Order: sequence, then C-alpha cells, then structure tokens
Amino acid sequence: MNIDSNDLIKSFQGSLPINLKLLANLFQVRELVIHPEEVSPLYLLNDGKSPASLHLPLDTYIGMETLLTKQYFPQTIHMMNEVIRGGNESYALIDIGANIGLYTRQSLNIFKKINKVFAYEPHPNNFSLLLKNLSNIRDIEMNMYGLGTKNATLEFYLDPNNNGNYSLNKNAMSEMHGQINVDVKNAAEESIKWMNSFEGEFIYKSDTQGYDETIISAIEPSFWSRVKCGVIELWRIEGKDYDVDSFIRMLDSFPCKMFEKMPGKNVSSLEVLQFLNSNDGASEDLLFWRV
Repeated sequence: MNIDSNDLIKSFQGSLPINLKLLANLFQVRELVIHPEEVSPLYLLNDGKSPASLHLPLDTYIGMETLLTKQYFPQTIHMMNEVIRGGNESYALIDIGANIGLYTRQSLNIFKKINKVFAYEPHPNNFSLLLKNLSNIRDIEMNMYGLGTKNATLEFYLDPNNNGNYSLNKNAMSEMHGQINVDVKNAAEESIKWMNSFEGEFIYKSDTQGYDETIISAIEPSFWSRVKCGVIELWRIEGKDYDVDSFIRMLDSFPCKMFEKMPGKNVSSLEVLQFLNSNDGASEDLLFWRV
C-alpha cells in the first residue's frame, strides 16, 4: 500500500495542535528543539561558527506555526531589507516584545549589516527561550523587562494558547487569560542608552499587543532621527494611554509609511490615526522608513 506524502503532511498538520497539548500536559514537555536547515531564514551560526539550535514553545500558535512553516512571518523583514540594502554599513536592531527571538534571528539572517541588538522580553518563560535562541550570537543585549513611561512593576496579561499574545493592556486578551507581574523600565532612559552605546543608525521593531504607541511616545524624541526604518504593530483596542502629539511627531518624521497589507501605498500620519480610531480588535503592521 502506497501512502501519499501530501496525505501524511495534512494528517500531521491536523493532529499537531492536540499532540502539542498532550506533550505539554501529559508528558511535561516544555519546549521543542529543532535544527534549521541552512536555507531557512531562522538559520544562524553562533560565535563558534556552529549552527545554533532553535527552541520553540509548545503553544498552538508561535511554536506550531514556526514548526510547520520553518519561518515566522518574515515578510516585513524582507521588505525592510530592501530599504537598507544600499544604506550604511552598520545598524543596531531594537526588538521590543522580542518574545523567543524569532524576529531577531530572521533579521540577523537577512540583514547582514546588523552589528548590535537590544532585545526586550518581560515574560520569564519566553525570556528563557530567548536566551537559548540568541546566546553567543553576535552582540546581543537581552533584557527581561518591558518598556513604558516609567520604572514600575505592572500586571502582564497572558493568552493561554498563544505565547506571542501577552500584553500590558488587558483589552488585548479574551475573557480566559492569566496574569503575572513584570518589571517595566522607562523607555526614554533606555533610548538614551541605545544612542550612547551605538554610533550608527537603528532599525526599530515593537510588537507589544496594544502597547506600541505608549512606548513610542515615551522614547526620547532625538532617537527617531537616527532610525532608518522600523515596524510596529497597531491594535484597535480600548485602554490605551499615550501622548498622541508625541506619537504623531514620530510618524511625521518618516516620509515613508505603509501598512503591510497595503504594499506600495504610502499613508499619512492622519491615515494612521484614522485606522486607530476604532475598538474593533483589528491589528495591522505599519512599516516606516526614510530614503
């Protein structure tokens, strides 16, 4: 009896969510370790020039999606690579909401000009995987705290099925969610540290489930003049508290702005604010850059 390989793949994909839950709940497996092939955007060499293994959570979103596709939504990274292709020889990546390091790993794979990374992830389990996925790889500073308007300990809300859907904004969660307390540091102070410790330009990324505008409006304004390009995730939810004028000034400082789902269409700061003028729970990635 011959078994079609496509049928096997479909069967494996269909049974994977329940199998991941069984591994976690019945067998106490906490992570998967895979070894990306050289052609994968998640492939990296460590400082010893050996392939770095990749550690994934057993959730049914980030872990499963990455296992099945052998990447994690690299579209925006490829788009930004086009922006910096002919630019400076040295960039630093700011990764806020670094999670387990998938964005940074793919960026280091594709952006050959990144020489420094500042990564921020406040959740202890995600941070543990972040350390495993990025240790001994170039110059990476990993910080187990979030960023906000001041130094504080805040409630952090957790989606039980998606390790990537954690937020300081409770409205990003469904009714069934958990919570812990995490440390948050002043984003203005951190941005001064970035500028003082790196002389080149920056690539900025934040993905904090409804908290991006708060962080952006708190960052030292002079930082944005040294940013070549970036991507932020904008959520249309209630409970946001940020300086709208500071956010608009940041947007205005970049002549090129584009929603990922509308490639080729340059949008204005007003159009970005109009997108945010709703509480329907929709989200969209916004890319911004200067030529």
